[in-house]
Amino acid sequence: MKIGTYYYPEQWPRDQWERDFDRMAAMDLKIVHMSEFAWGTIEPREGDIQLDWLSDCVELAAKRKMEVILCTPTAVLPVWMVDKHPDILLSGYRFGGRRHGNHLHPALLDYTRKVVEKMAERFGDHKAVIGWQIDNELASDSKFDQSEGTHEAFRGWLRGKYGTLDRVNEAWGTQFWNTFYSDWKQILLPPGRQTVYGNPHQSVDASRFWSWTFAQFVKLQADILKPKVGKRFITTNFMPMHADCNPGDMADSLSLFSWDAYPATGWENSPKDETFRMASHTAMGLMHDQMASYTGRWGLMELQPGTINWTGVPILVYPGAVRLWIWTAFAHGA
Repeated sequence: MKIGTYYYPEQWPRDQWERDFDRMAAMDLKIVHMSEFAWGTIEPREGDIQLDWLSDCVELAAKRKMEVILCTPTAVLPVWMVDKHPDILLSGYRFGGRRHGNHLHPALLDYTRKVVEKMAERFGDHKAVIGWQIDNELASDSKFDQSEGTHEAFRGWLRGKYGTLDRVNEAWGTQFWNTFYSDWKQILLPPGRQTVYGNPHQSVDASRFWSWTFAQFVKLQADILKPKVGKRFITTNFMPMHADCNPGDMADSLSLFSWDAYPATGWENSPKDETFRMASHTAMGLMHDQMASYTGRWGLMELQPGTINWTGVPILVYPGAVRLWIWTAFAHGA
C-alpha cells in the first residue's frame, strides 16, 4: 500500500521546497500530488505557460524515489482570464476561489486545451509520473449557470435526447398546470435542482445535462492526455454522494476512479455515543464499491488526516479511525 500527500509548491518559498520533500521522504511517503490549483502560476499571463518550476518539483520527488500524480489546473482561473472574459465566470460569481468558471464557455475550453497540451507534452512520459488527475472535485454548489450560452446548450442537449419539442412536453408532463412549451427558446435551464412548484422532470433532465457537461469537460482533457501518457492512469476526484455529476458518465474517459473522503465532520446532532468520531463505515463502503464498479480500478485521492477546520463543529477524530479508514479502503480493493 502506498500513501502519499498533496503538496502546493506554488504556495511556498522556493528555498523551502527541498526541505519539504526531504520531510516527505523521511515520513516514508511514496507519492506526491501537485498542481490542481496552480493555473495562475503555470500561466501568469495569457500564452506564457511556465512549467520549469513544476519540473523542478517533479525532479525533487524523483530524486527521493517518490512517485508523482500531476493534475490539470482547471478548477481555478487566472485573473487575466476573467479580466478578458468577464462572462467566463458562472452567473452570480466574482473572481476568487475555485470552481467558479463556466466549463461550457468557449474561451475556457480553448485555454484548457492549450494548458493541458503543454503539460502533457512536458510530463506525459516522465518516469516519475504515475498518473494524472483531471480538474478537482467537479461541482458547482448545486447551482446551474444562467447565461444564455448555457441555456442554449441545454436546449441542444434536449434536442439530441428527444428530437422534437412535442416529445419534450410529453416526457415532462407539461399539460400539468399548462406548463407546456411552444418554442425551444422558451426552455431555460433551472437555477438549481430544488423544485417547489417547478417541474421535477425538467429538474431531473437539468441534472443529467449538467453531469453531461462535466463529462464533456473531462473528456476534452482525457483525449489530450491519453496519447501522451501511455499506461499511466487518468482520474478525477469525486465527492461522496454528490449530485453535480454522475461518475458513470465519465467511464470512457477515466481509467481509474477516485474519491475524496472527509467522513468525520462533526455535523451530527446530539450523538448518543462517540461513533460519530469514527464516521459511517457503511457509507464509506458504499462509496468504495461505487468507485470500484466502473473500471475495476479505484483509489482514495484524499482522506481526512484528522481534525478539519471547515465544519460547523470541528471534532477530534477517534484514535485509530484514520488507520481503520485506510484498511477499509484496502479491503474494498483500493
